[in-house]
Amino acid sequence: LGAILAMPRVGLVLLPVVTPFLPWVPPTPIPGLNPLNVLLFSIFGTFALSRILARQEVFRPTRLGRLVGLLLLLCLLSIFRGAAVPTGYMYDARATGLQLFRSATTFAPYFIYLAMIRDRDERRRVSWAILAGLLLEGLITLKLGRNGSGQRATGTIGQSNELGAYLAIFTVFGAALIAGTKNWFGKLSLASIAGLGAFGILLSLSRGSMLALIAGLFIVAWRSSKWVVG
Repeated sequence: LGAILAMPRVGLVLLPVVTPFLPWVPPTPIPGLNPLNVLLFSIFGTFALSRILARQEVFRPTRLGRLVGLLLLLCLLSIFRGAAVPTGYMYDARATGLQLFRSATTFAPYFIYLAMIRDRDERRRVSWAILAGLLLEGLITLKLGRNGSGQRATGTIGQSNELGAYLAIFTVFGAALIAGTKNWFGKLSLASIAGLGAFGILLSLSRGSMLALIAGLFIVAWRSSKWVVG
């Protein structure tokens, strides 16, 4: 952790690799915070402080940021409205606000990585780190098999649907890199990693993740090889 705080870009590359294994870390005593949030905001906090002291910009403009900000603002207003004029017999604004915070943190990695990654080499290193995390999770899921309730795989994450969601997101990411890779060894490696992730989704029996994987692969095929769709 000290090395990560001293060199936040090291943590930026390390984060995608260790993320699947963070559920094995004991929970934090602070409500709403988990090891992933602590690690993520520690990395970004060190980076942001150094940029502020150097009088440099921290965030980069993005069209998605305004939409996400508007969405969170509407959710916050709905919580205030629910606390002032509850529609049911009881309304726990504190619990709802905590849920909103947890939901908002799911958007944080996108903006943090967008702010911290500045050149082609950093994008390449982070991409390989994401693939390494996907490969490790896929291999462990394959080894553990359907170890959860209902004969559903849980992997290192410990929950079938959450495992499926993780694998679906990064399997599509790995598949999207195939079109941009020039040599056949790289293409075969990416296809193998993506195939391992897809097989892990089948082991999880997560129907939502299967649909997400199909939709994501369709978009990748449509953007990179329209003849595949045709």
